[in-house]
Amino acid sequence: IAPGSGVLTHCNTGSLATAGFGTALGVIRAGMAEGRIARVFAGETRPWLQGARLTVWELQQDGI
Repeated sequence: IAPGSGVLTHCNTGSLATAGFGTALGVIRAGMAEGRIARVFAGETRPWLQGARLTVWELQQDGI
């Protein structure tokens, strides 16, 4: 991931949906920790909007 990148995540792939660090959200967390990711775009997932609600909540808990 190039420094300053923005990434898009679809649905929830964090620890609420998987185990531990998460799958794709784990990569985003690691990229943020390394200073490579500047922005995260969390799209909605219908009909429950879990991509927008759960993913954003998990990112907020990590200070992202």
